[in-house]
Parts: sequence; C-alpha cells; structure tokens
Amino acid sequence: MLARLKQYITANGLCKPSDKILVAVSGGIDSMVLMHLMHNAGYEIAVAHCNFQLRASESDDDELFVQDQAKKIAVPFYKQRFNTAEYAENNGLSVQMAARELRYDWFEEVRILAGCEIIAIAHHNDDTIETVLLNIVRGTGIRGLAGMKPRTHRIIRPLLFANRNEIEQYALLNEIPCRNDSSNDSLKYKRNKIRHKVIPLLCELNPDFSATFSENIAHFRDAAQIYLSVVEAKRKELISMRNGKIYISVPALQTLEPAATFLYEFIHEYGFTWAQVNAILASLNSVSGKRFISKTHLLVKDRQELIIYRRNNKIQRYYIEEHTRNIKEPLSITFKQEQMANDFKIPQNPDIACIDRDKISFPLILRQWIKGDGFIPLGMTNSKKLSDFFIDEKMSLADKQDTWILADGEKIIWVVGRRLDDRYKITPSTKNLLIVTLNNHM
Repeated sequence: MLARLKQYITANGLCKPSDKILVAVSGGIDSMVLMHLMHNAGYEIAVAHCNFQLRASESDDDELFVQDQAKKIAVPFYKQRFNTAEYAENNGLSVQMAARELRYDWFEEVRILAGCEIIAIAHHNDDTIETVLLNIVRGTGIRGLAGMKPRTHRIIRPLLFANRNEIEQYALLNEIPCRNDSSNDSLKYKRNKIRHKVIPLLCELNPDFSATFSENIAHFRDAAQIYLSVVEAKRKELISMRNGKIYISVPALQTLEPAATFLYEFIHEYGFTWAQVNAILASLNSVSGKRFISKTHLLVKDRQELIIYRRNNKIQRYYIEEHTRNIKEPLSITFKQEQMANDFKIPQNPDIACIDRDKISFPLILRQWIKGDGFIPLGMTNSKKLSDFFIDEKMSLADKQDTWILADGEKIIWVVGRRLDDRYKITPSTKNLLIVTLNNHM
C-alpha cells in the first residue's frame, strides 16, 4: 500500500517530497490510514481535526483521540470546534453542506498558519463512486460524472487508488487504531443510502461493479474534458465582460446547437437552473426587460444581449460632506466649490453638474436609483419619473441598473452623468457654485 501511494502521488503530480502537508484527520479509518501512510512515506505533515459537535460526547472523544494519535507520531496538531447546526440554519444549508463549508474554509486557514503547501484528504475510490452516483441522482450534468480529481488546487486525494476493503485490510495488518462514526450507518443521509443500499444491489448485478464503474468514471472524465473545451471555446466567442457585468450575445447564442446546453454551462455558475435556462431561451424573441433571478445574480434580457450581474438587495448610500473634494467609490467623482464669476460658462458635458450651492444642504447622498424616484429634468417644469426618463433617453437595461443619484435628502439634484434637476440649476442670482465632475465615465 505504501509503494502504491508513492507511485500514485508521483504519477499524478500531487506533491513534492519537500512539501509540508496538512492531513485532515477525523479519526475514522480512512483518515487514520492516510495519516499513517503520509508519515511513513517520509513527508513532513501536520494534522487538522474538525469537531462539528454533532454527536455529543462522541465528537469530543474523536477530538481527543486524534490529538493523542498526532502526539504519538510527534506531528503538529490543530483543532477547531464548530456550531455546525447553527451555521446550517443561519445559511439555509443542510448539516452536511454546512460541515463541508466550515471544514474547507478552516483547512485553508490552518494550511497557511502551519506553513503547509498542500492539504491531504482521505477520499478513496469508493468515495468517488458514491459521489458520481449521487450526482446522477441530483442531476449535475457531465461534470458530476467525472468523479473526484486527484488534485484540486491545493487539495490532494492520495488514496483514490484504493478501495474501502484495501484500506480496512491495511489498517488491520498494521494495527492502526480508529474511531467509528455512528452517523456513517444512518440511512437518513443520501450518501449512506447509496453506500448501504444501492451499491450492494449493483454489485449483485455485476460482481465486478467497482472496477467497471471506476473505468467508466475515467472515460467520463476524458469526455468531460473534451466537452468543456468546446464550451470554453464558445464562451470566448459569445461572452464579454464590461464594468463587472457579463454580456452574452443573443444572436450568436441562437445559432448554437444545442443552445440549452451551452447556455446552462455559461450561466450555472451564477446560480441559474436548468428550468430557468429553458425559460430564458423562450424569452429570446420577446421584448426586452424579462428578468430571471438566482440566489446571487440577476439575468436581464436586453435587445441583443443577456446581461448578468450580481444582485444587490441593499440600497447603497454614500454621504458627501461639505469638505469632501474627491471620492473613488462607488464612482470617481470630484467636488469643487467656488464663487460665481461673471464670465462663467456652463460646460456642455453631461458628466459635469453645475449646481447652485446655496440651494443645497450637506451632507448630500450618493445612492442607486430606486423605483418611484422622480425629478424635474433640466429645462422642464414638471416632475418626471426616472423610469420614464430612462425610456425617453433610450437607455439599456444595464445602463439603468448602473444609474446613480446625487440627492439632497429626498430630492434628486443630479441623475449622475445624465441630467441635472431644474431646481438646482445656475440662475442670474446664483452666487456660489458646486461643480461636480464624474471622472472616467465611459
């Protein structure tokens, strides 16, 4: 087993002999064997243990056990306790997904703290089979058929060459102690149902199921690589990014076949689902303005483009004090106060607002526009809703989303980069000016 581990690490370029490795150890048989093998292979290791506090005293006993085992082989030990149930509830996650997020975030923190280059996880071949079967049930697409990779960024899986039986035999022969996680036997978890119910049935149908399915996973992985390379090539052709937004060409998308598959690959990373993909495609020939929402992003169907940007559920407000001269966020804006000169000429530039200083009160507010906003556009006498003003200006949906307002309390002074409110314009009686300039506006 030790020789196979070394060969697998070398063949897959998992780490160098000089690398210091953080080994994630739960206390179960898989992680205990991994710790034993990596230590005996001559690597400098440190041990990290997560106590998720989900099994009462069992969790605490696991922590003490792993700490004791790390001490016996004289390697650094790091531990962390998590209120996993609370984290899951607060973030709308299953307990298993919450534990996954917590441990991987913490492993990276410890890796840096411990001066390690790599994090080693004790996933083995049976784990990747279970994962692929779970992904088939969930419907994750071709990526889900590729199984676990030997290395993902700084995380390595040196035991993927071995199955569960081989690991158990190695532990028995080498008298490696371990803890038994009682939750591994609970059928309330989907993975355990796959492990204890589905796989035994598949093995009845094909006694060599494990080897056969592992070969299939390797083929799936190769097919996924080909598939994703085609998707990436089309992504470069159809998609551009401007000002933090993603733009997908509608005419080009409509030429692709199958369009639904390509679109899903383009947008699923932003939280959009297969069901939404079909609805988005159905909207391509409709009028602009159709919106689709994921947990994190908004997709808008504009005239010739699909536009994706991150949702911002809070109205951002920035306060401009009287002494403010420059701001960099959220926009680059310069503020200049001066006395009115007889020969002053108002710049004919929408990015410069010349305001009667004596008609405003600081602090001013710079904020995003909201539904219901209205102002009196320069040169007019009646109020107009911003939404109607945008239509008059023939603004794209993306430009509307990007619109900021400079306000005095509830009153709009300037639709930034667009139009001044008539109430704040310079008149023959103006004595003091506030000149506001939007810089680098494209």
